[in-house]
Amino acid sequence: MDPARWKQLDSLLQSVLERPAGNREAFLQEICAGDEALEQELRSLVELDREAGPFLNHPAIDVAAVDLARGETGPTPDGADPLVG
Repeated sequence: MDPARWKQLDSLLQSVLERPAGNREAFLQEICAGDEALEQELRSLVELDREAGPFLNHPAIDVAAVDLARGETGPTPDGADPLVG
């Protein structure tokens, strides 16, 4: 995908995600204005965002900091360091 198309998709995706879920359908149709490829790609990205849930809402460093503060950073049962990988 060329950078200009990705920039367009990213901008439109952010606009879609800012809307309440109930308003997204009409907004998607409006901004895509018959461009089926664009609409399909945006729908796919919206679905991926929904499936990811809150997983991507917090940077990994923030999650690690909370675990460190709680003392939850000891080795896992298999002996692995939970902050590596």
